[in-house]
Amino acid sequence: MGAPGATNWVRRLGRLSDWPLIVKFGVAPALALVLLLVMAVIDVSVLNSVRDATHHIVTVDMRDAARLADIATRFERVNADLNRLLNSEAASPGEMNIDNRAGAIQRALAEVKRDLTAFRTSELGHENLARLDTARADVEQYSQAVGVVTAMLDIDFASAVSMLGRFHKYAEHVTTNLNHIARSGSASSSRRAAAVNADVATTTAFFSAIALLAVPCITLATFFVGLATVRSIREIADATTRLAAADYDLDIGSLNRKDELGAVVRALEIFRTQAIETMRLQTLEEASRGLQIAKTAAESANQAKSIFLANMSGERCTRRSRPMRRRPPSSRR
Repeated sequence: MGAPGATNWVRRLGRLSDWPLIVKFGVAPALALVLLLVMAVIDVSVLNSVRDATHHIVTVDMRDAARLADIATRFERVNADLNRLLNSEAASPGEMNIDNRAGAIQRALAEVKRDLTAFRTSELGHENLARLDTARADVEQYSQAVGVVTAMLDIDFASAVSMLGRFHKYAEHVTTNLNHIARSGSASSSRRAAAVNADVATTTAFFSAIALLAVPCITLATFFVGLATVRSIREIADATTRLAAADYDLDIGSLNRKDELGAVVRALEIFRTQAIETMRLQTLEEASRGLQIAKTAAESANQAKSIFLANMSGERCTRRSRPMRRRPPSSRR
């Protein structure tokens, strides 16, 4: 039961003339609407992706980069302050308060170490934990060396100056690690931005492909549907004209269809059937009228014959009823 029904449905689906007009002429707009909806969904998805990526770059990557740059700047400032302290002490021994200057340097280094520790919880710091811990350890050693050097300035300036090489080594390590972390963050932001650009480029290419394929397809679909419908209307109009001219030999069944035009075809078939039946009845009526005329003529002839025979019979009777007159004998001479 189900298989034949499905087969008939498939056959009807495959025959364009059986589709309702609203379906045939609504296919192209519906297809365009579906494509627009798909494009809108994809566009919204890409825009959300771009928004999220941009938000991440602005609120996370740039923030972490700014924090790391601030830490690196403050460390370089501490290193510069230590060099100025040593240079000032070398130029004017005993004229400045070394303890105050050294305390300020140690406090600045403590803030740097604290901020490096806090930076471990950031996304960029989490991605570079090893280098971040190494930089923090170098800052710790740098701080310890600062304490030793500043303590030796009042006692043995020459020995303190001889330790500058260690300061430069620790400072270089810290700067190198922080710069590497900053480059890593920049590369991550660049990759994220590149992914956004790739998504935008892919979406643009996809939309262009849809436009290049969908527009001709929709145009062709509309053209062929319209062409088939117009051809069917012309065939029905031609059949109507032939029926109006009393040409009942055409095959109306070949025009049968399931759409709204099918009602017109069925009406034409009914008209043709009724017209043929009317012609048949007219032929029978004419034949019956001819028979009636012949019958009437025969009856008239019979009636005339009867009248004639009756008249003849009456005349004979009259003749028989008359007396016979004798002729006188002719006189002989």
